[in-house]
Amino acid sequence: MRRIKQSQVSQAASRSTARPSASSSNVATTSQRSSAVGTGNDEFTNLVNNTVYYILVADQHKTPIKRKDIQKFVLKDHSKSIKEVLKEAKHKLSEARMS
Repeated sequence: MRRIKQSQVSQAASRSTARPSASSSNVATTSQRSSAVGTGNDEFTNLVNNTVYYILVADQHKTPIKRKDIQKFVLKDHSKSIKEVLKEAKHKLSEARMS
C-alpha cells in the first residue's frame, strides 16, 4: 500500500478550499440548493408515479415487491428519498382503491 505524504494531503486540502471563479460558483450554489431542497416537485411526482407503476406491474406478474428493487430500478440516484416516495405512492394507491 502506498503511503501519502503530509505535503500531498495539505496540497489536496488547499485545492479543495480554493475559491472558484464567478461562473463556477453560481453552478455550485445552484447544485447546493437543489441538494439541500431535495428533488424538484415534478421530479418527485415522476418518481411517485413510476413507483406506483412498478408496484402495479409487479403485482400483476405476481413477483414480490421489494424496497431494495424499488430503490435500484425506480429511484436510482434518489434512493435517499424512498420514505417520502413510498408514503405518497401508498396514498395514491389507496385513493385509486377507493374510487
